[in-house]
Amino acid sequence: MLFRSIQPLIELSTSSIHDILRTITEHIAAQIAQNIPLNSRTLVTGGGAFNNFLIQLIKAKSKSEISIPNSKLVKFKEAIVFAFLGYLRLHNQNNTLSSVTGASQDSCGGAIYFMNS
Repeated sequence: MLFRSIQPLIELSTSSIHDILRTITEHIAAQIAQNIPLNSRTLVTGGGAFNNFLIQLIKAKSKSEISIPNSKLVKFKEAIVFAFLGYLRLHNQNNTLSSVTGASQDSCGGAIYFMNS
């Protein structure tokens, strides 16, 4: 989404690729830092956690303690999260939060199928 909104500006720019990438990275870091609560501890995962320059910029622009877990957790976060959602479903606990989805209430979603051996 961000790229589509700035793509025309990039295409018209006479700046170097280096300068364009720096500007975009600065913008991303500023947006992230602006949305991190002050004096909090923030866990960074996903591909961006491996971008040392981006992380340096976020740390410089934020009053939060930025924490990056080991690379295995970063790489396998999605699998870990889905395993946790499955665990919650298996125990009939809410795994879909209205605060995230905009639904009227929290719910327990998903289906469990047992295979006969």
